[in-house]
Amino acid sequence: MQNLVELEFDWLPIHAEMNQEYFYPAPQNSYMRKLYKTASVYRWKVHRHSEECKTVYIGETNNFSNRLNGYLKPGTSQMTNIRMKSLFDEFLSNKYLVTIEIMSIKKLQINSKPYSQLDLTNTSLRRLIENLLLIDHRDQGYEILNA
Repeated sequence: MQNLVELEFDWLPIHAEMNQEYFYPAPQNSYMRKLYKTASVYRWKVHRHSEECKTVYIGETNNFSNRLNGYLKPGTSQMTNIRMKSLFDEFLSNKYLVTIEIMSIKKLQINSKPYSQLDLTNTSLRRLIENLLLIDHRDQGYEILNA
C-alpha cells in the first residue's frame, strides 16, 4: 500500500497588526508587507458575523503581500483579481465579512519525502496543495469562488 500525500496544516488568520485580524478591503500596512512577503497557499473566507464560513476562494502565490495588493488594487489585465474584488465588494454590500487566512504546514510528505513551509517557493508544490484543498472544500460542501 502506498501513501502518496500526507498533509497536516492549520489555517492562520492574516493580521493587520499584532493580534488584530485583517478584514477586506483594508489597505496593507508596513507590518503586513514585511510579515507576509512569502510564498503561501491562502484562503479567502466570506461569512456573516455569527455564522460558520461556507464560501471560500483558495489560491497560491510566490509573494502573499504582492498578491493581496493585487486583490485590493487590481491592474487592468489581472482578470482574476478584478473578478474577486467585484465579488468581495458585492458580499460587503450585503453585510458579509471577508477575511483571509494562510496555510501553515505542520506535516507534508509526498512519497515519504518531507516538505516544509519553506518549500512553498516551488510553484508545482503550491498548486498541488491548492488543488487538494479545493477538492477537500468541495467535498465538505463549501461554495467555491474559484472559477
